[in-house]
Amino acid sequence: MKRADFEDEVAEIAARERWVTEDQYYRLLGDLLWRRADTLVWLDLPHATIMRQVVRRSVVRAATRRELWNGNRETFRDWLDPDHPIRWA
Repeated sequence: MKRADFEDEVAEIAARERWVTEDQYYRLLGDLLWRRADTLVWLDLPHATIMRQVVRRSVVRAATRRELWNGNRETFRDWLDPDHPIRWA
């Protein structure tokens, strides 16, 4: 769920002369970031590399119950969610 002020905060950052982000927010922001970008870097990593990193990160997050953002914590049960990175990566 998108925070009410999320788009305004991103627009403020994107209005600056220099910024860097990853493009995981297109579903929430549309082309807001793409309109302001002057350079794109596309990382075409091997699938095995991506999955190794995603699974390792998810295991650590679920095992340690470390707070991620806005109080969110990942659980092993989250892996069943169709939107979880392990499912779509």
